[in-house]
Amino acid sequence: MEPRTDEYWQSLNRAVAEQDKQLSQETTAVKNQKYRELFKDKEEMFEFAGWIANRGLRRAQASSRLVLPPITELQNAITHTNYRNDDEVQNLDKLLDDDPYVPLGTVNGIAYRLMPRSTVLQSDREPGYDPSILASLVYDYFLAIDFNSTHPASNDAPAPTEPDRSSNSDPKDDKGFVFFQLGDLEWTPCLPKNLTNQERLHGKWLPTDFVVVLRLSKWGKPSGIYIVYNFHPFNGKSGPEFAYVTRPFHSSRGRLRNYEKQIFCAKIAGDFGDFKERKPFALTEVVQEPKEIVRVIKNAEGLLLTQPPHFRGKVKEFEVHY
Repeated sequence: MEPRTDEYWQSLNRAVAEQDKQLSQETTAVKNQKYRELFKDKEEMFEFAGWIANRGLRRAQASSRLVLPPITELQNAITHTNYRNDDEVQNLDKLLDDDPYVPLGTVNGIAYRLMPRSTVLQSDREPGYDPSILASLVYDYFLAIDFNSTHPASNDAPAPTEPDRSSNSDPKDDKGFVFFQLGDLEWTPCLPKNLTNQERLHGKWLPTDFVVVLRLSKWGKPSGIYIVYNFHPFNGKSGPEFAYVTRPFHSSRGRLRNYEKQIFCAKIAGDFGDFKERKPFALTEVVQEPKEIVRVIKNAEGLLLTQPPHFRGKVKEFEVHY
């Protein structure tokens, strides 16, 4: 059998994404059955899972020249995309798949970057569906935090705390917020002042267990950049039906290097244009108690809303990795 090309996997990935949109209101079991039908055999399914897991690394390695690509187009797209327009959102998703180095700045002397991709976090419940309401689930680029919930995997969570609201927050929105996923937050042990282009593109960048997201109003207007703890990371070892695991929020999880608080989510900037390499950024609106990540609906007026609790399905079951 001839080796499958990158173009082959990209085409297959588009087919999976398109099918995911069509099956957005189905259960995980139905989705998994339909996913399997897209693959020739189990071997191809496993190879595809590996291709997805290593896509970010391949993007960085694909650059033969140690010249940093400009990120102006990505910055502008994140700021100016109409998040209620499907075509504009798909264009942003393509840009997120192309940028190998997006610096965010530093916290307490540690350098951080964004590894862009738009589908990292998983919702904690099956989508659920009620045909009597004039609203539809949107693709899971978009998810939401429900501050009125308790996360099902939060057995060892800290005692409940009130969010540390800054002057930039919306005091009327205490139930949570809708967001668009931007990608993984990564850090490097290399000192910020010593970062070369070699280090930026091919250096040692490590996961933080957090995902960078763009908070949105119900009208799809950006209102801050946040980080959110990833309870269900991709394991990169098996087929799509087993691709994600649960990582409980115990005392050693949800922490950044040289930062004392445990974090479920926190605001890191008011606008994506605020980020700059070696520029410190602060964590505000820190929420420590884990909350549910839920799906987002678009109503008849095109507003982006958190899926109401009574329309959500059962808690998803993932293999637990402590």
